[in-house]
Amino acid sequence: EPVPLPKRKEGTLRVLWVGRMLDWKRVDTLIRAVGRLVHDGRAVRLTLVGHGPQEARLRALAGKVNAETRRRRGEGDGQDSPLCPKITFLPPVPISEVRGLMRQADVYVLPSSGTEGWGVVVNEAMLEGCAVVASRESGAGATLIRDGRNGVLVPSGDVGALTRVLERLDSDETFRYGLATTGQADMLAEWIPSVAAERIVGFCESLLSGREPPQWVSGPLSVV
Repeated sequence: EPVPLPKRKEGTLRVLWVGRMLDWKRVDTLIRAVGRLVHDGRAVRLTLVGHGPQEARLRALAGKVNAETRRRRGEGDGQDSPLCPKITFLPPVPISEVRGLMRQADVYVLPSSGTEGWGVVVNEAMLEGCAVVASRESGAGATLIRDGRNGVLVPSGDVGALTRVLERLDSDETFRYGLATTGQADMLAEWIPSVAAERIVGFCESLLSGREPPQWVSGPLSVV
């Protein structure tokens, strides 16, 4: 069922990432991009959900971003300053809570390298009404995202490109809302369990009866 699209709170861009904190997930790219945005005076909140071997490194990087921003802004150690990047780490949570976090977020970012064979969080975030930014190299990004229409694609590891996209999503509410609306509609039209089940049954029935299987140009079982 379609869910209401999230509305920004107090002008702050809420960015979300969920997953295993592995090197090829390139979460460091996202932290650095958010650090640049807040250093430029933009109000951004980044929530990172999960554990993994890179967690200590990512926490240290987030701490440096916070400390550097406070120092450059002359804000001392005020953790609650609106100009300090609010980078929050949460432990893994049940999928129902993940979907709840997605409903509260404005933007979901998947910055992974090509080792990310798919990335089902992209499907989930689009369905929950997030504007999605995904790497061109990821399976879900390359397959699901029509760049500039239902999401935005960036090269994995390119901090500058990711920063520029987040800047636009922060400044252009109409663009962000359009991505979220179209992305959610695309997911509801094809990328849902009922459609996948119907196509699998149709495909199997065709094979069992000796008929040529149907072909789809988009959605589950599509030919890319």
